[in-house]
Amino acid sequence: MAIAKELAFDVPSFSILHIEKIGVIFAIKRFDRENDIPLMMEDMGQVINVPSSDKYESSCEKVAKAIAQHSSAPPIDLNKFYRRLVFCYFIANADMHLKNWSFLENAKAKGTYILSPCYDFLNTRVPIPSERIDIGLTLNGKFNNLKRTYFRDFGEKINLSEKAIDKVFSEIDNWWKVTEDFVTHCLLAEESKEKYLEIVKTRYEILKGT
Repeated sequence: MAIAKELAFDVPSFSILHIEKIGVIFAIKRFDRENDIPLMMEDMGQVINVPSSDKYESSCEKVAKAIAQHSSAPPIDLNKFYRRLVFCYFIANADMHLKNWSFLENAKAKGTYILSPCYDFLNTRVPIPSERIDIGLTLNGKFNNLKRTYFRDFGEKINLSEKAIDKVFSEIDNWWKVTEDFVTHCLLAEESKEKYLEIVKTRYEILKGT
């Protein structure tokens, strides 16, 4: 989440807190409130009528279709979705199932919906090295061994311009630079830092086509 925030993704305020008798917790500011007034929020499982028990049984294509159909600003939200999707692959976040993509009621236009801020962005491969899912949902019919071309082709399928696709891929060098610096100086154990950077470096090279 900290890396995503540094890279200008829409991330709510958060903090690491030490709570007596509990220990260390991750706390994030609620984003489904505006001046204490609740905003409607629905995850993609609810939107496309898939039960929580089947939250991994869907595809990036179906999420994009839901955004195109239900967002009050489809071009903007599809661009956001695409950038987040590529980043989640880059950072090795394999937990982006249907419940981790959501619509949030637009506080400035009640009754309309936009893609919610990011939440639950993390590297899942470090704690689960045996993991065999790359994102959480299928892309081009595949759960793993994703390729650079799959992401570029997906951008075209959801009607992003070549310029918009290129813009996301032009950010990847900076994503690696920021991630390397952040992980190097974070509080993870040295072994975990090495694993984290090794995993992300592999994803970086795949997205760069090297």
